[in-house]
Amino acid sequence: MTGISTSRIFHHHRRPSWPLNEFVHKPTLALLESDPGAPPKLAWRRKLNCSAGFLKEFSVTFWEAIKMLGLGLRLWTYVRSERAQGRVPPIDPFTKESTRPSACHGVPMGGIGGGSIGRGFRGEFRRWQLLPGVCEEAPQLANQFSVFITRENHHGGKKHISSVLSPGKPLDFEYVVFYKHLKTLLLHRKKIGCCRFYPLVVLLPVPQHVFYRDKEDDVGISKWDWNLDGQHSTYHALFPRAWTIYDG
Repeated sequence: MTGISTSRIFHHHRRPSWPLNEFVHKPTLALLESDPGAPPKLAWRRKLNCSAGFLKEFSVTFWEAIKMLGLGLRLWTYVRSERAQGRVPPIDPFTKESTRPSACHGVPMGGIGGGSIGRGFRGEFRRWQLLPGVCEEAPQLANQFSVFITRENHHGGKKHISSVLSPGKPLDFEYVVFYKHLKTLLLHRKKIGCCRFYPLVVLLPVPQHVFYRDKEDDVGISKWDWNLDGQHSTYHALFPRAWTIYDG
């Protein structure tokens, strides 16, 4: 009886892999059959137009908090002493990150010197750790791969096609201008002591990621050719390698 109960406890069903033929079109698969650099059959796959959901936070129970009270006091003392000396603590559970963690990470690009650079499955570069103890989760939108294609048309001329190899558009130019005017208006209202405008700001449908994109370069980034929808493009990961197939 003991052996039966133990086998039931540790028995689990093997999770099926992501079949290659369900993510890549058959004509593209035929081209990849003779390619030694094709992605493997067993890999973690995502379509580039797949949205990455935010990770859910969890809370501890009362008794768990009591047991971790001593650890929390030691961490709080350590964080306070590090900040008093002008250093950024590598572990700081008391400061909330500006960028919410999401299930968007792919295979990292590895270390560069003393740090590393991560990459999302949609093609963006994010999770920069070039300084010890400092991690930047927000994507660097200026770092993108682009493709430029020149084809001959039926009239004998040439047609130029360019696109950023990342789906969607980061932020429209109108949102950037709107946020800059909104920030100026808030500062002006704060100086004259008027707070009637603040309840209206909470109701405005401004994307969350607009609040860390107050840069002049964003105007130029929004003018790039963001033509890739990612519906037929797929990301394949098998650590430590990753493949991206751009199909249309």
